[in-house]
This record gives sequence, C-alpha cells and structure tokens, in this order.
Amino acid sequence: MRTKTFFIAIRLVTVMVSLLISSCAISPMKGYMGPDLSSDKTAIIENGVYIDIEKYDGVKLSSYQNKVTVLPGDHTIEIALRNQMLGDMILYSRHITSVTFKAAADHSYVVYAHMTGLQEWQARVIDKKTGDQIAHSETLPVTKEWTYRF
Repeated sequence: MRTKTFFIAIRLVTVMVSLLISSCAISPMKGYMGPDLSSDKTAIIENGVYIDIEKYDGVKLSSYQNKVTVLPGDHTIEIALRNQMLGDMILYSRHITSVTFKAAADHSYVVYAHMTGLQEWQARVIDKKTGDQIAHSETLPVTKEWTYRF
C-alpha cells in the first residue's frame, strides 16, 4: 500500500512539473506596453528550426522564450543559428543576423534557418497563415567542425 501511494505521488508530481514547464514554453512573451489585446489585434513571432530569436525591436528575449506577441507594424528581429549535429560534424555560425518585416494583426510568423549553400545560411520569415516567405536576412557563413568518436 505504501509503495503504491509513493508511485502515485511521483506520477502526480511528474505531471504537475510537465504542465508547468509546458505552460512556460507555450505562452508567448508580451512584446508591447499596455493592456493585453486579443489575437485579432496582435501578431506572434516564433522560433523555427535551428534558430534562436535573440532580440525583437532591440529587446532581448529570455533564454526560455521562443515566441513573442507584438503589435502590427514594422519589427526587426535578431537571429542566431543554433549549433547542429550532422553525423560526425557540428555546424554553427558565430554571426547574428537581423530581419525587418511588417507584421499584420491576427497573423503568426515563424523564423527559421535555411541553408543556402554548403557553407552558408540565411534566416527566413514565413507567414504561417498564408505560407508566404515575407522576409529574409543576408547570407552568412557556416563553420563546420568534425567530431571524432573513439
């Protein structure tokens, strides 16, 4: 009986911790002053694959934030390429790039890294509602390093 109660308590704590962590990751950071507005009056910008949004309009995002809610209009985001493992190789870039685009109300935008060549990458912004690419950064170099496994 005591063992069963212990395992139920462990499961309950695990579920609660999972819910807390997921609620932090799901809710976007509020990127404007004033009262909370409905989604039809705001836009969402979020990380895509292999990138981190470092700043939006000069404001640094927390390390655990991957989305920001903004007002419609022009926005500039600074983006860094995440380190990537590709077999026995690590791909990374020491460069941070920026993209400026016009956000529309009731739209969500995802920013992702696109490899434009064997040693180059570019940040691209996609409007999730329409599927259109609306902006991209300059092309930046990628560094490749081999990892050796013994």
